[in-house]
Amino acid sequence: MNVCKKIVFGLIVGLIIGGCDYPYEPELQGPPPGTVVDLSARIVPINPGTQTCNPSITQNQQYFPGCMAWLNLQGPFDVRFPDPNNTNYPKTFRDNYPDKASIPHERITISDSTNTVVWYLRKPDFVNGSEVQDPEWCTHPDYIAFLGSDFSLKWDGMVVRISDKSVLKFNEDMLKDYSTPHIWLPDPATIPAPDFSATATLSNTTFSANDDSSGMVDKTTINQYFGTDTVKITFCKGTASGISIFYIDYSEAAPQLRQLERPAGKGPQWICESPLISPDGNWVAYNCKIGNGAETNEAYIQELAEGSKPIRIASVGAEPHWWKDPVDSALYIVYTDRGGPLPSELNDNTNDGSIGSTFIQAVDFEKLAEASQNNYGTWIASLGMLFELGDFPFKGGLSRDGRFFSTGYQYTYLYKL
Repeated sequence: MNVCKKIVFGLIVGLIIGGCDYPYEPELQGPPPGTVVDLSARIVPINPGTQTCNPSITQNQQYFPGCMAWLNLQGPFDVRFPDPNNTNYPKTFRDNYPDKASIPHERITISDSTNTVVWYLRKPDFVNGSEVQDPEWCTHPDYIAFLGSDFSLKWDGMVVRISDKSVLKFNEDMLKDYSTPHIWLPDPATIPAPDFSATATLSNTTFSANDDSSGMVDKTTINQYFGTDTVKITFCKGTASGISIFYIDYSEAAPQLRQLERPAGKGPQWICESPLISPDGNWVAYNCKIGNGAETNEAYIQELAEGSKPIRIASVGAEPHWWKDPVDSALYIVYTDRGGPLPSELNDNTNDGSIGSTFIQAVDFEKLAEASQNNYGTWIASLGMLFELGDFPFKGGLSRDGRFFSTGYQYTYLYKL
């Protein structure tokens, strides 16, 4: 049974998910918004009419099914709450920083498939500073990686534990707003229930970096925060050869930040970005682009190992995400053929492919061993292992159960398969 048929079959026999199971208990005072959402719609606008950024589909099927994480830009929020008469979610950044109202990205919000806020983290709640950037759900369902800056725009790598809102700073002052961090940990046997009354805290106020001046936190702190050093972190940063992918493996006796080899023939003008580690922790998928045109995005995968070679899986492919089939554990890459903004109104009537499509492609490790750097994507397509999943560019990935996409650039949506 191919992956598309398996997804459809799962939809037929599975339970219909209407939103997240746990109530949201807000902390800060603000008037309730008044959004009305058509709950029967397949395409649900998130914070409609206002720009949102960096969507990331849920990895936590237990407590946050059918949810996505996203950033606000600025201006008022247009979201729902479980109890609209008891809402303390501040509507604008101006509520707490009246002299800095134009600063964007001051909170990470998790919303469900009814545009209802179920969790959030505000930057001023755990450390004074400007903004957060690039949230990405980690492979472990209880963590979201992101970037944080102060008002001087020095960027730190950070991760929040959703269940208790404890924040770890894993890199200090050495990253940029484009660094897009991602973290791999093994899947846990159990996931802690979220404590919605928890107060956000920064868990390491005294920072300890490695001797290589990479700005990375030390192995001991990683072990204290995650309860294990079986942890890998990846992000991109600038080098003389261009913006490139880096990773660190904390299970090593002396962890070192390492740069992955760039694709052949891609000079400094090519940006290698948005790395995501595979569910097994052995590979990374990333986007390589030049300029802003849709046709200049290429999707790559590469082994997380010294001396590994990048393998192009799509000559026109943006924002690649991993997806592991819950039936047979096969690995796939989900990517889009467009990277541009979406319209303010998106529905099935605009489903003509003109704004981009989403594809899913098998990862065949036997073929990978034989593939040259640039022929793998063509090879897999010729074997009939490439499928179009939808006529929209779902940049935020496919949920673990295969039921939800998230997407967004300027305007953000959840799509219920």
